[in-house]
Amino acid sequence: MAMKPFEPLRGGDAVYRWVMETANTGIWAIDAVGRITFANARMGQLLGTTAEELIGRSVLDFIDPALHGEMRMRYEVLRTGTTLVAETTYRRVDGTHFSALLESTPIVENGELVGGIGGVIDITHWKNAEVGQRESQARVEAVEAQLRQAQKMEAVGRLAGGIAHDFNNMLLVILGYGESLLERVQSDPDAREDVEAVLEAGRRAAELTRSLLMFSRRHVMQPKLVDLSELVDRMKKMIDRIVGEDIEIAYVPYTFTDPPIANIDPSGFEQVIMNLVVNARDAMPTGGKLTIGLSDAGPRLALTVRDTGMGMDAATKARAFDPFFTTKEQGKGTGLGLSTVYGIVEQAGGTIVVESTPGSGALFEVLIPRHDGKGPTTSLPPASTGRKPAAATILLVEDEEQVRAVARRALERQGHKVIAVRSAIEALGIDRRDVELLVTDVIMPHMSGAELARRLLEERPDMKVLFMSGYADDNVSSHGVIAAGASYLQKPFSPRDLARKVREILES
Repeated sequence: MAMKPFEPLRGGDAVYRWVMETANTGIWAIDAVGRITFANARMGQLLGTTAEELIGRSVLDFIDPALHGEMRMRYEVLRTGTTLVAETTYRRVDGTHFSALLESTPIVENGELVGGIGGVIDITHWKNAEVGQRESQARVEAVEAQLRQAQKMEAVGRLAGGIAHDFNNMLLVILGYGESLLERVQSDPDAREDVEAVLEAGRRAAELTRSLLMFSRRHVMQPKLVDLSELVDRMKKMIDRIVGEDIEIAYVPYTFTDPPIANIDPSGFEQVIMNLVVNARDAMPTGGKLTIGLSDAGPRLALTVRDTGMGMDAATKARAFDPFFTTKEQGKGTGLGLSTVYGIVEQAGGTIVVESTPGSGALFEVLIPRHDGKGPTTSLPPASTGRKPAAATILLVEDEEQVRAVARRALERQGHKVIAVRSAIEALGIDRRDVELLVTDVIMPHMSGAELARRLLEERPDMKVLFMSGYADDNVSSHGVIAAGASYLQKPFSPRDLARKVREILES
C-alpha cells in the first residue's frame, strides 16, 4: 500500500516549513517499502545531492551493501511501533561515507506501518575526535610504557652505579691476588683447582656488574668508527662454536654500496651480537635455523638475528628487555642478556625491536645510526708487536691501598719502574721528570685524576695517560675523561688486563 502524503511537510504553516528546511538535522520520510517521499535540504546536503533528487529513491541506495541486512532488521523494529535510535553509516552519491546518528519514528495508521520519519545527524567529526582521542591515548600509553621501562633501567642503574665503585675495587683485589696465587700453586693440583674456582667466581661477578652497568647505560663506552660487516665476519668462527651442530647458520650476503660504518664501541657491539646469538640458540633446544643479516635501513644500519625457535607470546615479548626477567629454568640464566643488549644499543644512539609469536621463532632487529665514514675506521685494538715493550717509568695514583698494591705488582712484574702514590696531591709533590706514563684512578678525594692529568700534561706533553675507574660512566664523563678520548680501563680488571693495556699504550 502506498503511503499517504505526509501533509505537515507538504504544506501547512510557513514557520513549520521554515524549521524543516533550515534544520541542521537531515530529515526524510519513507513509505512502507523504504522509498523516500520527502527530504529536507539538509538531508540532500548530507547525501551529496538535492532534496528533490532523493524523492522516489530507496533508502538502501544510500546504505553500504554490507549494512543492508542490518537496516532491514531496524525496519522490522519500526513495525512494532518502536522509535529507533542507532548509529550507522551512510553512503553519499559520490561513494564516500559518513557516520551518522539516526532516529527513526514509525508512522502507523489503523495498526499498520505505513512509513516512517528519520532524523539524521552527521557525527563524523565526533567520531574522528573519538578516534583521535583513542590514538592519542594509545600514544600516551606507549610513552608511559617507555617511561616505566626507562625508570626501571634508571632505578637498577642507580643501584648498580652506587655499588660499582666499592664492589669493583673488591673484585679487582680478588682477581689480582687470585692470579698471583694461581701461578704459585701450579704444582699442587688440588690447590690450583680451588684457586681457579675462586677466579671463575670473581670473573662471573665482574661480568654481572659489567652487565648491570651496560643495560642501565652507565658503562663507559669507547666508541670508534667500525665497519660492521668486518666485525660480523670476524665473529663468525666464534658464533659457529657457541651455536652447535644441530643449528643451521645462514649469513645474509651484504649488498652495501658504501661501507657500513657506525660509531660504536666494538667490544660492546660484539657483546650485542653474542647475546642475541645465545638467546636464539637457547630458543632452539632441538635445533633449527639461525639467520644473521646486515643491511641498509635509510640513515641507519640494521643488524638482524632471526631464529626458528619456540617464539614468544605478547606478555613475554613485552618483558623481553626487563632486567632479571628470564624464561629459563633457575640457574640457567641471569635475565641480563637482552637487558644488556638494550642498554648498549640505546647508549650507541640506536634502537632494538623484536617480532615474535609462539611457535614462529623470533626476529631481533638492531638499528644503529650510520656514520659518513670520515675519519679512521677501527674495529680491532692496535696490534701488538709481540715483543715486550721497553721498561717505562710509571706514576700510579690510586687511593685504595689494596688496588694500588695489585696494580703496582702487575706493572713491576712487566719490568716497569713504578712510583705508587695514594692521591693526586701526593703525586704533585714528588719528582716526576722521568714519568712516561700516568696510570690514575678517575675519582679521588681533593683532586680528580683528570685534573691531575691536565696539570702533568702541561709539564710533559709527551707523557701518556691511562685512566681507570670502578664508577659508572656519568661519574667518569663528568670528570672529563670521555670527552678527552683518553685511554681508559674499567674496573675490575685483572693484572693481565692492566699489563695488556699498558703495552698497547706504550707501543702506540
